[in-house]
Amino acid sequence: MMNLLRLLGGRTASAPVARERLQILLAHERGLRVTSLKRKIAESEQCIAAHERRTKRPVATDLQSLASVSWSSWNARGVGRR
Repeated sequence: MMNLLRLLGGRTASAPVARERLQILLAHERGLRVTSLKRKIAESEQCIAAHERRTKRPVATDLQSLASVSWSSWNARGVGRR
């Protein structure tokens, strides 16, 4: 159909070209949003991991793991609260 339009009218069909360009632009924007979301998720995971390192008691029960922790700052309500 596009070839027929070119032969008869000398004009190219602009709708398919515009549609293709729009799809390319939307795919690019979607990719940018996905990249941005992945970066924000990674930052959130780092914050959560840092918080857990500061507030969680060690899970291991072997003597070496327990001996390496400063228990003076622990109480029933959390780290460093007195």
